[in-house]
Amino acid sequence: MLPFEQTILLPPNFGKVEAIEYLGFKGSGCFVNALDKGIPFGPVLIPHQLYVNVQDTALLHLGALTLEDVQNERLMAMAGTFSWNEIIGILRRRFPERKNMVVPGEEKTLDIGEVDNERAADVLRQMGRDGFRSLEDTLVENMECVIAADSLEVARNGTDAVIDMIFKGAGKS
Repeated sequence: MLPFEQTILLPPNFGKVEAIEYLGFKGSGCFVNALDKGIPFGPVLIPHQLYVNVQDTALLHLGALTLEDVQNERLMAMAGTFSWNEIIGILRRRFPERKNMVVPGEEKTLDIGEVDNERAADVLRQMGRDGFRSLEDTLVENMECVIAADSLEVARNGTDAVIDMIFKGAGKS
């Protein structure tokens, strides 16, 4: 058996994207990039739900591996809830110069329940954070990477191919 038995449970991760020029925008990191390009990939793929900042996710993994008081636990890496209209609203307000941003649309309200993430927030505090990063701060970090990628030759990946297939009709004759 492995020497640790912690589990980190993750919703979509947003925030700073590392090595964009080599990796592109993968996983849930692609959602903000797609919204900025006028492509509603996230809203089409998943309903609103919980989120976490990718750097908080990394700290929780480090804490689970290195803090002696974290033993046989499930850490709920869930900073809070989001709706796509809330995300689009934050991005449009903070980055008004981005003219292709997806326009908010009708969105069904879902009851996603309550999540007790206090233990995970405590681990983040032990790792030097004040708790989970806010949705707005997280989205600003993510969008700054999208803007930086505009001046780079960014690698394409499987996510790009899926977006092309769904929204641009790739493969149609």
